[in-house]
Amino acid sequence: DPHIISFDGTIYNMPSASCDYVLALDQAGGKWFIYGRMRPCGKLSVGMCLESVSIYALGDAVELQRGWVVNNNGKKIETMQLTKPIQAGEFEVEFTGNSLIVSVLLGVEKSSTGTIKDWLIVSWDGLTAVTIEVPQTVRTQGLCGDNDHDPINDFDVWGTLNNNMVIFSESMKVDRNWRCEAAKPALTLDE
Repeated sequence: DPHIISFDGTIYNMPSASCDYVLALDQAGGKWFIYGRMRPCGKLSVGMCLESVSIYALGDAVELQRGWVVNNNGKKIETMQLTKPIQAGEFEVEFTGNSLIVSVLLGVEKSSTGTIKDWLIVSWDGLTAVTIEVPQTVRTQGLCGDNDHDPINDFDVWGTLNNNMVIFSESMKVDRNWRCEAAKPALTLDE
C-alpha cells in the first residue's frame, strides 16, 4: 500500500499491484517522465513497496535501484563511494550519505529579474521512498497528481473527471504485455 503525497498536497494510500506506474510526467511538453516499480514488500507481506525509480529526460534515462545504485545505459554506478556530484549522461548524480539525488536541467529562462533555471530533482532513499520536485509551472500527470495547486482534481484520469482511486491507479499502470495483476484497494487503518 504505497503512501503518496501529491504535488498539490493530497495524501492517500494507493491501491496497487505488482506493476510499474507513472509517478509523474510532463503533461504538455513531454520532456520527461518518471516510472516507479511496485513489488511486494516481502515474501509474507500483503503490501506493495517502491522497488526502483526510472527517470527519462531529454533523450536519456537512469534507473535508481535499491542500495543507491544507478543504472545509466547498462552501466551500474555504485554511488555510496561518491564524494562529489558526477554526470551520468544528462543527469547529475549525488550521494549525500542517506539519499541519492538525481537532477536534470530542463530549461533556462532569462527575465528582467535574472536567470530562472527549471530543474527536475529526484531524491531516492535507496530502499522504498522517493521525493520528486518539479517546476511549479509544469502541469503533470501521474500518481503525484497534476501540479496545478488544486488537490480536488488530483485523481482525474488523463483529463477526465474521476474520484475512484482504483480507476485512477489502474490508469497509471505501465503494463507491458498485460502482465500486471489487478489493483487491490488499500487496507484500512483497522486492517
